[in-house]
Amino acid sequence: MLGYSHSCVLQIPAYLSVSNYPNSKDIYLVKGYDRVVVGNFIKKIQKLKKPNSYTGNGIIINNQQLKLKQGKKK
Repeated sequence: MLGYSHSCVLQIPAYLSVSNYPNSKDIYLVKGYDRVVVGNFIKKIQKLKKPNSYTGNGIIINNQQLKLKQGKKK
């Protein structure tokens, strides 16, 4: 569920495992043997809902810093 009115389906490769972080519903752990393959899969997930620089919404990777832009002024 990404906040859309329809379901977004992404097939998880057999060599990766995705699980919920303990005691959290919004954080997921992606594990695999190759760091590059895991990074590429996370980028595919992030393309489904890109981070918004105005509101801070979207899928954010653990170490990613979002620089929030200023909204409209009155």
